[in-house]
Amino acid sequence: MKRLVIYRILLLLVIQFLSTSMVNHDKYDKFIYSQTFTSYELLYDDIWGTIYHALEAQCDDTPNITGDGSIINPDSASQHRWIAISQEMLKDSIRAKILNNDSIDRFKGKLKYGDTIWIESDNPNIIGWWIVHDTKNKRCYRNIDFLQTHGDGSLYFNNRLWNGKFMNLKIYRKKYLYYNILKK
Repeated sequence: MKRLVIYRILLLLVIQFLSTSMVNHDKYDKFIYSQTFTSYELLYDDIWGTIYHALEAQCDDTPNITGDGSIINPDSASQHRWIAISQEMLKDSIRAKILNNDSIDRFKGKLKYGDTIWIESDNPNIIGWWIVHDTKNKRCYRNIDFLQTHGDGSLYFNNRLWNGKFMNLKIYRKKYLYYNILKK
């Protein structure tokens, strides 16, 4: 299974490399091309995930409002592809200052609200792009929640014997490498 994940990552990198555009600068004879390469940076490894719904029992008294203020449509929540991350993964300097304690690693992470991240998993329904819109309770550590419409079991293939956790998740961020314009 790890071999399949490695092949997927390599295929993704090859596709990104081949799809980078070369821009011709006809206006300036001395400049020929500008090129941008994209790579992926591994942010977190060995993360586990669960599913959550926009319900008061699973959230707070405003379940349709995420941590960044976005509004959830509970009837089509699965289509959003939004996640909630544990607080040590979130980078938020304002909240970190409020805590005013250097020994606490909450809000000193690598992700911000609105970041689009790539998640690798053994489950093909989880693999893909997800957007960070919410955070989890402070007791949670190194895990994420996938927002789903209540009653939608598509992420776990509607398997009633599913244990409730997605294990060994990897989180990547797209990283752009810009190269200078080449001269003649």
